[in-house]
Amino acid sequence: MHKLDKSKFHILNLNPCYDHWVVLEDEPKIPEVVRGDRSLKVVDGKGLNIARVFETLGERNYNTVNITGGNVGELIKKETEAAGLNATYFDISENNRINTAVVHEYKQEMQMVNEPGPKLKPEESRGINDFLKDYLDANGGTLVISGSAPRGYGPEDFAEIVAYAQDIGYHVEMDISKRWLERLIDSKPDVLKINFDEFELAFGSDPADGGAVEEFRRNKGIETLILTDGRRGSYALAGGKLYRARPGEVYNNFNVGSGDSYFGGWLYAEARGQDLPERMRTATACGVANTLNYGPAFFSYEEFSRELDKVILTEGEI
Repeated sequence: MHKLDKSKFHILNLNPCYDHWVVLEDEPKIPEVVRGDRSLKVVDGKGLNIARVFETLGERNYNTVNITGGNVGELIKKETEAAGLNATYFDISENNRINTAVVHEYKQEMQMVNEPGPKLKPEESRGINDFLKDYLDANGGTLVISGSAPRGYGPEDFAEIVAYAQDIGYHVEMDISKRWLERLIDSKPDVLKINFDEFELAFGSDPADGGAVEEFRRNKGIETLILTDGRRGSYALAGGKLYRARPGEVYNNFNVGSGDSYFGGWLYAEARGQDLPERMRTATACGVANTLNYGPAFFSYEEFSRELDKVILTEGEI
């Protein structure tokens, strides 16, 4: 069994993508054919976004594990290296996703179009878990599961890796949704982050009912359960306590990557030994700082520090 060392984060980023953002400053005169005023091209995926937060805040004790394929996969590798993000890769045959964001700056709206992404061959799906088990055997610490996986790699495959990691001593933290959440909820993760809508959709329970959510947490054996609610803030339940965090100000609706930035801030604070209220304060500041710029998890340390002082924290019994 591995010695538990929660300071080392191994972040599964099994469904990476390449994002193309196009910003329209003014309303197009011909709506059918538009010309962007600015653009941003960036590697994306929830795990890589967490890595960007780590780099911004000065955390280097991590590695991302990515599934990459085709010409897009090679581009993701190149740009990940150029960004200085720690990464390991498992190669597949089909291309990774290219996603497109169209930002209508003049009316503070945006549309994100996500491609379906690659479909794994059966031998690739089987090979991923062999690869991940070898990787876990060679390392130790905290396994972070953030997001989904390519088609052909199902919740049962994910559950197998979580069980394997737990059996050899890994601390496990998750930010997942939909069928992944429904399957992995019984794995008793140490930390689980869910947004309000996902919690209600998956479990048919009111996420605003702290008592009911606490009962859910205890029944599922989750050490710390975090529920996020966008600009209204978040709350966390652990050890019979309920902690709430609200941002002092939210500047716009361009929030792609804010959930990943929040989770990245939480993990960073955990690595620094901060207590739960301070983790929430750090996480909230990262989530808000993300809205200050286009692109997921693009903000400066100065922007983070400025928002940190504005976060409102409360604590109470459930």
